[in-house]
Amino acid sequence: MRFVVVVTVSLFLLVLTSKTFVGADNDDVDDDVIRAARYQKGSSCAVVVTLENRWQWTLEKRRAADGGGAVVVTFKTSMQGWALRNQKDVSDSSLADFIAAAGSNYNEQRDNAMHACDRMMERD
Repeated sequence: MRFVVVVTVSLFLLVLTSKTFVGADNDDVDDDVIRAARYQKGSSCAVVVTLENRWQWTLEKRRAADGGGAVVVTFKTSMQGWALRNQKDVSDSSLADFIAAAGSNYNEQRDNAMHACDRMMERD
């Protein structure tokens, strides 16, 4: 696995695919998540996680350019236009656990953004 730093318009991006993980601050992936909130907009779904250090990251599963899956993780800025569906406290999961729960495969019927959000919100 290789690590690369990506900084775009003051947003930090992390991407997990079946081949590569790209991260702005690889130390954050091991940090514990203390809160998770599920947001939806149309058929899109995202989970905003709050880490112990109070940083917030938005995790959204999308179809990758190669047809596979990608979990796009951005430093949280705004969820304007998204509807908060549910939220919960988390006690035993890291950011890496949430990324893994989203999964690296993408299938419109069996493993899409909604399925990824369901799995992420099942984390404790």
